[in-house]
Amino acid sequence: MENKKLSAAGTNCGPQIEDCSTMSNSECIQGVCACRNNYFLDINNSSNCIIRPSRVDDACQRTDECADTLDGALCINNKCKCYGNFIFVNQTGKCIQAVGIFMPCKHNYQCYEKDKPDELICTDGECAYKLNGGTSNFPVHCLTGVLVSSLYFLRIEIFYF
Repeated sequence: MENKKLSAAGTNCGPQIEDCSTMSNSECIQGVCACRNNYFLDINNSSNCIIRPSRVDDACQRTDECADTLDGALCINNKCKCYGNFIFVNQTGKCIQAVGIFMPCKHNYQCYEKDKPDELICTDGECAYKLNGGTSNFPVHCLTGVLVSSLYFLRIEIFYF
């Protein structure tokens, strides 16, 4: 029975030397064993490559693993988490900075409030509340402005009578 030497990251490999078959998810790249694309080296075992995180809550060992793939993310308790007021967006596969009511925006997915995650839309370059839970493009703050102006006008009318 042949004893196969355990391959590890950085071990020389090639046709006349040894292959990287004992190192999980690896390949021989330019004469050394290395992790395949979309994998990173396990910091606890140099003979193991772990799949790179691709979304929030995927396993990680270091913050750079999350930050490289998800942008605004950290590795917290061995899981990728968006930091601060960043949110994970399925459409982009990234953590992006959330934008609140009346703030400038380009896409609906940017508009977000923690207590009302599905209540905002991006309309005319600004985050606004949806009307009646629908997808109306008429921002609620416009209605509020009309109401306040109307009440102010009525107050003036009443004051002078």
